Amino acid sequence: MRIFAIIDEDEGKELAYFIYYEKINECYIEIRDDVDEWDLPFVLEHFVRKGQRTVDPYHTLLWIEQRVIPPDRQNIGMILKECGLEEYDEIKLFLIAEGRCAQDSCCIKRIKNSDLPPEIQARMRHKLILAIAYGANDYLLTFADGTAATIGLDNYRKDYAWIDRVLAYAHLLSEAKVECAGSCVSWSDKWKISYDYLYAHAKRLPFTEDTLQKFASGNRMTTQEVMTLLKCTRQNVNDLVSRGRLIPVDSSARNYQFLRKDVEALL
Repeated sequence: MRIFAIIDEDEGKELAYFIYYEKINECYIEIRDDVDEWDLPFVLEHFVRKGQRTVDPYHTLLWIEQRVIPPDRQNIGMILKECGLEEYDEIKLFLIAEGRCAQDSCCIKRIKNSDLPPEIQARMRHKLILAIAYGANDYLLTFADGTAATIGLDNYRKDYAWIDRVLAYAHLLSEAKVECAGSCVSWSDKWKISYDYLYAHAKRLPFTEDTLQKFASGNRMTTQEVMTLLKCTRQNVNDLVSRGRLIPVDSSARNYQFLRKDVEALL
C-alpha cells in the first residue's frame, strides 16, 4: 500500500489522502475531517456534501480520469512511450503527473503510513472484512475492528438510486464483493458503497467477528473428522461425495470441508 497526500499547493493544505494498492492496481480516497466541500476539487466535494469522507474506487477513478490525458488523445502512443508505459493506465499516468492538472492547484505527495492523521487511521480500522447477503435485501457485515453488524439495502435508496436495480435482480444480492482491501462493497464497476457509510449506518450485533468464526469452525468438519465420526476410510468419504450423499461446502483445500449437520444425518 502506498499513501499520497492530496495537497492544495496554493493554500499549502492537505485535503485528503490517496490510498493506492499497487499489486492490485486499485485505489480510493480518504478526505480529512477538517476539510469542507469548498476546499475540495470537483467530484470529491460531492461526498462531503453528502456527509461522507471516504470516496469509493469508482468515483476515485472518475476524479483521476478528469486529471490525466484521455485514452483517445491523437498522440497517446508517443505519450505512453515517454512515460515508460506499454499500455494506457490512468492511475499510473496520475502518479507520474503527481496528480496535477490545469483545473486547480492540487497535487499529490508520497507520505509514510504513520504520517496519516489519527482520525484517518482510526477511520481505516473500520474497513470491511466480510459482506454476506441474507433474507430479502439484508447483509451481514464484519469490520476490521471485530464489529459484526447488519444492514438493509432498501433503507438507503435515497443515497444510492441504483439500489432499486440491485433489489430487482435477486441474484445481484449474493454477488456483492468486498473490494479494494475492504474499502467498499461492490455489486458492479459502478455500484459501490464505501466502508465508512456502512459502518455509520449498520445496526451493531451483540457479538463479534470472532464469535462468527468460532461458530463457522464449530459447524464444519474436515475429511479426517468425517472419517473419525463415521468410522470409515477416505475412499468411503469420496464415494459419498461422488454419489451426492454428502456435499462439501469447501473443496478448494486439499481436504473437503462439510457441514456438521450433513455428516451427522448419515449416522
